[in-house]
Amino acid sequence: MAAPENLDLLRMYESVVDEFQLKIIAKRKDYQTFDEVMEYLVDLLFNRDAVLRQHAHKRLTRAVMFYMYWNCDIGEVGDAAAEQALSS
Repeated sequence: MAAPENLDLLRMYESVVDEFQLKIIAKRKDYQTFDEVMEYLVDLLFNRDAVLRQHAHKRLTRAVMFYMYWNCDIGEVGDAAAEQALSS
């Protein structure tokens, strides 16, 4: 690891990813697109944490969620292809 002092942050990040993956698996069938699943997760976060509901933190929260998706830490690789097929 390039920066051992970040190990605790990495473990927290991985823990959040694991929690989100479980929530995604549990709710994926209830939504037609992964965008709807992402909105479900964001709403869940905002509803349980007043700090995240603050305007400045909302943008940061969405950015972190997008990073998790972009980095393929959450969601399935097939989600993007499935969504593209549905919209075609």
